Parts: sequence; C-alpha cells; structure tokens
Amino acid sequence: MPLQGIKELVANSVVMIVFLQLGFAVRSRSMLNADFLVHLFGPRVRKVLAVAGFLMGAAFFLILLHGGIEPALRSFANGEYDGEGALRVPVWPARFMILLGSAIASFNYLLLAAIEAFDLEIEDLAL
Repeated sequence: MPLQGIKELVANSVVMIVFLQLGFAVRSRSMLNADFLVHLFGPRVRKVLAVAGFLMGAAFFLILLHGGIEPALRSFANGEYDGEGALRVPVWPARFMILLGSAIASFNYLLLAAIEAFDLEIEDLAL
C-alpha cells in the first residue's frame, strides 16, 4: 500500500534538486552542447558562436526568472499547497528554488560569456 503524499513530496523535491544543481551545471559547462558543426568553423567564428550561445542561455534563464517572480510571491502569500489529505506539501519553496536556480544560471552564463569574449584566464576550481 503506497504512502499518502509521497507523490507530491517527490515532485516538489525533484524540482528543487534540479534547479539547485543548475548553476553548477552551467559553470562546469556540463549543459547540453551540440557542437558537431562548430568544429568546422575557424576559431574566431567559434568564439562568436560560444558567446552568442552563452548570452542566449542567460536570456532564457532571465526570462524564466522574470516570469516566475509573481507566481512565487503569490504562492507564498496564499499559502499554496500540493496534495490533499494526510500530507500537504507547500509549493512556495519549489517556486523560490526555481527563481534562485535561474538567477545563478543566468549569472554563470553571463560570466562564461565574458570569459570567452575577453579571453580571461581563470583557474579551474577543484571540487
């Protein structure tokens, strides 16, 4: 017999885990990168494409951040919960983790764009 409320708890937890890992995935360049055509171009074109890709990634997560502010605040103010019965899980922590993860991802994409555009030397962080 399944435990009541586990579906809601897991669903919200997965969202929070994914968005908390997002900043690290961007910074470590672990995000999906289709570069099968990029190797055919010269170094200058590759640099322009990399910077453009980083800027588009930053724009995507800034749009996600902008679009998520109002629902997150509304969810917190109204005390929105997911599930009925034995376990009701608050939704607002997941919504705020989406905002935090999107902000960190945007910052990291902008940082990577600056590093690529200006040929900045950085040390790799040994984690």
